[in-house]
Amino acid sequence: MDAIQRRELLRPTANPGSGRDYVITLRGKLLNTRPPLTATVVLRYVPDRQILEPANFESYLEEIAKLEWLSLEAIANAILIDTGNELVARWTQVTLRDELGARNHEIAMEDHQPGWFNEDLLYRLPPV
Repeated sequence: MDAIQRRELLRPTANPGSGRDYVITLRGKLLNTRPPLTATVVLRYVPDRQILEPANFESYLEEIAKLEWLSLEAIANAILIDTGNELVARWTQVTLRDELGARNHEIAMEDHQPGWFNEDLLYRLPPV
């Protein structure tokens, strides 16, 4: 599965709150066998014109879990790029936390549109 096929799974829809800054948080599990991995995935974003339905995010995670990944960082980066490409959100944050054993491995990646910053909104978010 290439990047275009992965992104097609996201199928964003129109943002009913367009013009307002608000945060959407989606959570899911990534259960991968190559390498063995169980990770909690948190996607937080400030939408612009598109939003992501929770069921589409779950389907996306199920499909990317079937792929072979080199690292947790590679998965986090792919999710950030895929969602960023499809949603074109004002701000996006992807967090992955490895749940297998006592590895204590967690990644947080962020991206935002050039010139966008809403400190009052982001300040209220719980830390990762």
